[in-house]
Amino acid sequence: MRIVGELAILADMKARKSLWASLAFAMLGCGPLLRAEDPLSFPTEPAPPAGALQIAGAPIPQAPGAQTHRDLGRQALDWDRRRLLPPMQAAVKGKPWEADALKFVEDSFVLCADPDEEIGSETWAQMATRADNLLKSGCDEPTVRYFAARDKFMAKGDKNAAETEYRRLLDQLKSDVRYPKALGWQVGMNVRSILPPGPRALDAVIIDLERKSFAEGSYDGADDVLFVDQIIGATDLLSSNSDRMEKLLNGLPKLPEWARETILGRIEINRGWEFLGAGLPTALPEEKWRGFSESLNKARAHLEAAWKLRPDQPYAACEMIAVTMGYESPPSKTLRLWFDRAVTARFDFRTAYRHYTRGIRPFWGGSHEEMLAFGRACAATRRYDTQAPHHLLRVLAQIGEELPTRREVYEAPGVGDVVVAMDKGYAAEPSPADGKSLRLSNLVFDAWLSGKWEDARAALDQLPGQRLDPELHARLVEFGAGRSEVIAETLINSGPAREDYLQARDLDKRGRYDEAAPHYAAVLKACSDQPAPRELVTLYTKINDTRIELENGQWMDISPKTADTSDWDLSRQSKCPEDGVLEIIGTGEGTLSRWRRPVGENFEVRATFEFLSPLEKKHLFGIALGDRPGNPSQPVICEFYSDPKTKGKVHVLRGFGDAKNPIFDTELAMKNRLLIQCWQGRLNLYLNGKPVFERFRSTEGSPSDHNGEIGFGGYKLPAEASFRVTKIAVRVLKSPPSPPAAGEEQ
Repeated sequence: MRIVGELAILADMKARKSLWASLAFAMLGCGPLLRAEDPLSFPTEPAPPAGALQIAGAPIPQAPGAQTHRDLGRQALDWDRRRLLPPMQAAVKGKPWEADALKFVEDSFVLCADPDEEIGSETWAQMATRADNLLKSGCDEPTVRYFAARDKFMAKGDKNAAETEYRRLLDQLKSDVRYPKALGWQVGMNVRSILPPGPRALDAVIIDLERKSFAEGSYDGADDVLFVDQIIGATDLLSSNSDRMEKLLNGLPKLPEWARETILGRIEINRGWEFLGAGLPTALPEEKWRGFSESLNKARAHLEAAWKLRPDQPYAACEMIAVTMGYESPPSKTLRLWFDRAVTARFDFRTAYRHYTRGIRPFWGGSHEEMLAFGRACAATRRYDTQAPHHLLRVLAQIGEELPTRREVYEAPGVGDVVVAMDKGYAAEPSPADGKSLRLSNLVFDAWLSGKWEDARAALDQLPGQRLDPELHARLVEFGAGRSEVIAETLINSGPAREDYLQARDLDKRGRYDEAAPHYAAVLKACSDQPAPRELVTLYTKINDTRIELENGQWMDISPKTADTSDWDLSRQSKCPEDGVLEIIGTGEGTLSRWRRPVGENFEVRATFEFLSPLEKKHLFGIALGDRPGNPSQPVICEFYSDPKTKGKVHVLRGFGDAKNPIFDTELAMKNRLLIQCWQGRLNLYLNGKPVFERFRSTEGSPSDHNGEIGFGGYKLPAEASFRVTKIAVRVLKSPPSPPAAGEEQ
């Protein structure tokens, strides 16, 4: 039921003004505001004071009777049944689909009630199918339609369809007296959630529905907590409508004072941002700093008053964590005081854990040691009925963002032991039974990251068919890991082939490819009856063979073959209709197909790409250099595009995002010959025998990533931009490249 928002606090900490500015950016999920004197690179991290480590690693308070997220979820479920179910029951009474509609809505209530549950795409897809069947049977009841639109959006991600249905519902619910206005508020917020952030014409309608919701008694008594949770969670609505929201609060005489003070505190933080403006100036007039300071002082007054009125609720204390970050340097004691107050009220209040973790990051004067101490304290709670111990993984992820590789933090002394012990605690937790697969999969993955092979193998053997849960996908992507890689290495390193495998990988890293070959052969022999290890080691063997072959400096044909595409990581939109042809069909989504063998730091690649639609249509074609899953620096992508107004342009991007690089004019044909040379991080690009740019260095990205791969695709590739790639070849460069001779790029 609730609408949950998240603050993103990312800032540097230098002086109080810099802190205030950074806090303003943080409150709205923006990047840090850098003053002229602020460094643009990470400073060397000083050793944290012993006292700071003691504060960060202090036990997490576990007050008797403290709420949890599940308690709030149960309250929300009870609210749904009391406020939304009765009018729906009356509307469907006697209908042929009455029983199915009631069961669908009840299951939808339950699905939203427990914020600790991980909802997989399969569940959403199943609910969407049930919704479609109900709608096809003639059910047009608004509550059913609301959950049907939400489920279908979660399953399929079609924003246009969801917005159309939500707006249709909203128009009906504004005037339909049978239903509480709180249902209209939820529908309105769902519309807003799929629109770009910022002020919307819809906001006045949404705020008016919330006013009417409170006036009609939807949040009387103990339900005032749900009102605050919804408003605080509606981050963008609140920040884009400070005056309207303040007027709303002052126009609700029955609103408890603690709730009013909490939300007003949040509004004042947002107003501080308004003083600073939306840009990133290197210097600001003193009056703007003064205005922000005044807003921050007002926010503190409101929030401290709210906490004194209701210390049993976490919201004001949680907001004070952020406000404290703008007042003290370093703020460790007071920061921890407000965190402890927040979790004393609700033990696993996630926003408090996130705020505090950000407050002790190096950017804010904290340290990785403090963060790790706090993560250990979270794990030490052993409250596996909540997400508190699991926050250790979020801490490790944030530390990993600032290290050369994300995996490095798992190699710190004792970290693997703590993480695996935590995962074992969750795996042993009996409820919910249907989450066992994901908990075991997390245990496998974390043990893999930590090199604890016996633990990884024991958990893997408990998974049906030794298959990792699909919901682990996001974490795998974050670390640039493949599902089959995790399974294969777990099986190899927990078996007799381990020593040969470790030897082969070590020799690989040192460039001694010939010496690695017999060790790979030994692993293949030992794992001949295990598909995952066999596939992984076969790939590594092929990569070794490629490196040896490329050493002679000759062109190597890498075009995909229909009989064996194992050298390619093909996207869902890609196929090989015939030998040597890679065909990529646009579906409106992003797509990238990669050749799975890295070529090194200095190389050249040539190919012919042909558009499958007339040139009058919009065209896109991208080639990625140095790409690999989870690459923190991201590849360099040369993206060609044209439309009826342009003959052709090339933009060099970091990933498929924007980069501060010039856009180069070129001329695209239906069929184009491409040659790209990468030498010491600089690029030469030739199209149809003509230079587009030479010795160009991208401001972002790593075209020379020696672990990276070459790929072809496009960003949100439309159907009319489908293309095929042929004659793909690579060559290692031993010396600076020369411009191609006539026809050389063929």
